[in-house]
Amino acid sequence: METLFQDVRYGFRMLAKSPAFTAVAVLTLALGIGANTAIFTFVNALLLKTLPVKAPQELVVVGDPTRVNDRQNGTPETNFFSYPLYRELRDNNSVFTGLIAAGTQHHLEVDADGAGGAADEVIAGRMVSGNYFSVLAVEAAAGRLITTDDDTAENANSVVVLTYGYWQRKFALSPAIIGKEIRLNGYPFTVVGVTQPNFRSDVVGDRIDVFVPITMQQEIIRGTKLLQDPNASWLSLIGRLKPGISAAQAKANLTLVLQQALKGSYGASISAQDRKDIADEGIKVVAGSAGPSEFRGNYETPLLLLTGIVGLVLLIACVNVANLLLARATARSKEIAVRLAIGASRGRLLRQLMTESVLLALCGGVCGALLAVWFRCRCLARIARCARAGVHEHCLHPNRHPVWHRALIAQPESAGCAHAQRQLGGSSRAALSPWLGKGIGCGTGRAVAARALRREPAGAKPAKTADARSGL
Repeated sequence: METLFQDVRYGFRMLAKSPAFTAVAVLTLALGIGANTAIFTFVNALLLKTLPVKAPQELVVVGDPTRVNDRQNGTPETNFFSYPLYRELRDNNSVFTGLIAAGTQHHLEVDADGAGGAADEVIAGRMVSGNYFSVLAVEAAAGRLITTDDDTAENANSVVVLTYGYWQRKFALSPAIIGKEIRLNGYPFTVVGVTQPNFRSDVVGDRIDVFVPITMQQEIIRGTKLLQDPNASWLSLIGRLKPGISAAQAKANLTLVLQQALKGSYGASISAQDRKDIADEGIKVVAGSAGPSEFRGNYETPLLLLTGIVGLVLLIACVNVANLLLARATARSKEIAVRLAIGASRGRLLRQLMTESVLLALCGGVCGALLAVWFRCRCLARIARCARAGVHEHCLHPNRHPVWHRALIAQPESAGCAHAQRQLGGSSRAALSPWLGKGIGCGTGRAVAARALRREPAGAKPAKTADARSGL
């Protein structure tokens, strides 16, 4: 442990003695690591994260998960659904423990005082079926959540549930708000509860502030009566599969339920052409652990392309740092020769050189993390606000994915390994074998290093050597 501290102290001294080299190497790594961390955080928030609910792998989206905010009045859709068709699927399927429906209103005027005055702000609200929270297994942080007793009849239960973020931002986490009235689009709603802190909505990308029963649709979307209209498609559906049921089995069962519904009272409420169109289109059932997202549908391909681009930037950064380390090796050749002459072993020198490379990688990683935070705050959040749906900023914190960070650190360490091999000469391959056995890859890059060495100043002085007692 004492020799490790010596290596670290000496490594910092050597980096401080070459400030230009250190600054260029650290900034190069910081740009590569920072860009990758920021973009991967964005990709993870939209494409990889699962919903913060119990057993998200059991959830499936019924319909098209990218058309979660669509509305249509005409031929009934099976990518998003009318309320009458949702009831048919909910009541007659045999593959779900529960099937929920929800629709979003992005322009919802709220009067938090409930006095009937002017609206305080405009927020987004989600109209949900009574089994919404129970199927998703979401718990209440305060009060209670919406239940099946709250959507028994139209306009019968004017209750509202706040998200934890909105409760914190608007009411400062005051428990006194439970039981009080607020006005949504001028209509009084009683606050009955608050969702758990990490749950914002089933829709990734939408900033939802309140939830109301789906039976209050006429007060949320004024001038419309969507609940009884079989031609009004506006709901996204999520189901929780029963144990042992696959998405393919669920699709087959829902297709059968749809065919039976078209022959019954639901089919009688729509035209013959609409019945034919729905039967031909069928029903989609896809994995729903990550939730539906219009934003994901619009930006998945560009984000994946951007991930590949910044990955290439990181690769170029690592190659550049490797070249810098190889070029610097010539300036330290006399130092290494003196150390070998006074008795330092090749393994000891290798450990010192690897320590310097790790310190350089850590400095680059820290600067890259700071750059990622800046990039998230100044760029990605602005991009998100420019989108219609927007993306929660809480989803955009630098990711802590361990595999990702191991990959980031491994790149500069590989460059450091090449640097160490160049310092110790060709006969050092045997000394490197224990490190190679632990999975640290080394590459010489002799052709590139030779060009870099020809540009090295001729008058570079070797660093001072340490005494023999330090082993350096």
